[in-house]
Parts: sequence; C-alpha cells; structure tokens
Amino acid sequence: GAGATATGRGAKTCSGLVQYANAHIGCPYWWGTFGTVASQALLAYKLAQYPEWYSPKQSQLVSDFGQQVFDCVGLIKVYRWDDGTGDPAYVADQDWDAEGMFNHCAGLWGTVGDADWTSTYSLYPGVLLFQSYNGRIVHVGVSNGDGTVTHCTYPSGVVNETINTSIFSMYGIPDWLRVSGPNSSV
Repeated sequence: GAGATATGRGAKTCSGLVQYANAHIGCPYWWGTFGTVASQALLAYKLAQYPEWYSPKQSQLVSDFGQQVFDCVGLIKVYRWDDGTGDPAYVADQDWDAEGMFNHCAGLWGTVGDADWTSTYSLYPGVLLFQSYNGRIVHVGVSNGDGTVTHCTYPSGVVNETINTSIFSMYGIPDWLRVSGPNSSV
C-alpha cells in the first residue's frame, strides 16, 4: 500500500525509530536478537548459535526471561520489521550486522563533532551513529537529535546516553550516517 516499506510492514520514519528505541529503554542485551521475548527455548537456541558469547553468561541471562531482548543492530532493524503486534517477522535479506547495515544505508556520513554534524545533523532525530574498532564497524545507535543516543550494548541493555560518553564511547568518537530527514521514510 501507500507508504509501505520493502517489508510491507507499513511506513517508518526516523522520528518513529527514535520513539521505538526509547520505548525499549531497559530491555536487556542478547547477542543476535531483535526484540524476541527471552525464554529458555531462545537461550538454548542462541547458546547453540553463539556458544562463545552465551555459554559464560547463561546463568545471569535467566533473569531476562519474559522481557524483549535486543542487540545493537537488532534494536534498529526490528523497528522496520515490527507491525505493532509485538511479534516482529524476521526478514532474512535485511538481517545485517552493524557493518552490513552501514553498507546498505544510503546517505551522508561524517564524524561526530565535524562541522556538518555540529551545524545540522546533530539536530536530526534518527541519525544512525556507527562505531568502528580495528577498521571494522562493530556498533550502532540512534541519535535522538538532542545530544543523546539510544543504543543497546552489553551489559547495559537499551540505554539513552550522552553522545561521546560512557559505554557508547568505548571505541572512540562514532561516525554518523544520515539515512534521511527526520520525517522521511526509513
């Protein structure tokens, strides 16, 4: 229909992405998840899929059962996949890690603190902020347009933090990528 994304899940905006991310503050971090409700079955599946990450954390993750869980890129891509029913449909051709998401996004990019960021794009809600480590993009968050970023990271889960502080700056100053204007479709 009119305004539908490639997933057929309805029109999505950058401002809507910010609202979605902020509505999930407090949800736990689980590697390779996108808003699925944590359960024993999900833990067993993820343990088989990513044993190096899940094995040492199994006992502490049990306390997350019954809550939606995300990883950094899962918090963003599930917004596109969610139709509002609380059961997001998996979309295989959009299942990217942070680097894959960066490579599939169209738009301008720069570094937080550069002239374009400071004068214009820092004010746009929904700008994606990517961080790299050893030349590889490893993390992504969503700018709220007010000097803060909402992102999901271990062990904090989904948090809203000031850009360039705390956990979000663990890899240094992030690159930014403007996907579209604040009310454009994503």
